[in-house]
Amino acid sequence: MANPTNVKRQERLKVNVTAGEKDVLTKRADEAGRSLSEYLRQAGLGHRLGASAEQVMQTTSVLEQVFYMLQQIADERGDSEIDMMLVLMRLQQIERVILMLAPVDCSARFAPC
Repeated sequence: MANPTNVKRQERLKVNVTAGEKDVLTKRADEAGRSLSEYLRQAGLGHRLGASAEQVMQTTSVLEQVFYMLQQIADERGDSEIDMMLVLMRLQQIERVILMLAPVDCSARFAPC
C-alpha cells in the first residue's frame, strides 16, 4: 500500500523479536502481499490487513466446494433414515471444508459434529 500523503517516513522504530517471530511476521506479510514494514505499520495502527489475491482465490475455491455439497443435499429427496445419515455425512464433510478457512486450528475450540 502506497503512502497516501506522499510524506517521506523518516522515523525509525527498533523492534526486538525472536528468529521464529521474524519468520512468522515475514511469512504473514508475504501472504498479505505487503512488505514487512507496511504489514507491521498497518497491523500496529489497527487497520484491517485484508487478504492477498491468493487467499481470496483459495477462499473462493473452498466456498465453491461448500456450495456444490449443499446443492447435493438439496437435490436429494428421501425420508428414510439412510437418507438422513447421508445428509449428516455430507454436512460433516462441509464442516471439514469450512474449517480449512480458519486461520488457526479450530479443533481445540469446537467439538466436531
